[in-house]
Amino acid sequence: MKRNKIIVISLIVIASSLQADFFDNVINKVTDKLGQKTEEVVEKKVDNMLADEPEKLETKDEKQTAKVASKNDKVEQLKELIEMKKNGYITDSEFQKQKALILN
Repeated sequence: MKRNKIIVISLIVIASSLQADFFDNVINKVTDKLGQKTEEVVEKKVDNMLADEPEKLETKDEKQTAKVASKNDKVEQLKELIEMKKNGYITDSEFQKQKALILN
């Protein structure tokens, strides 16, 4: 009787392991497909962006506006970074690295 229980438990463990492997394979295949589809979509978008050349900033006012917008983005990023550090989401070294990336 004890031997039968051990055999049944062994079979259950093997079946569970086989199911886990099966689902891992399915998940990997789906992930690969999604990755391929994502790459295709990104490639199409990049191709479309390259085909439609962006307008160049011609005037001095347009260039100045772009610089101000860029500075405002940096200020917002720094504010968010400071909040993350205050709330303990990032360490001081992570803060310094991200700050350097934003400012450069």
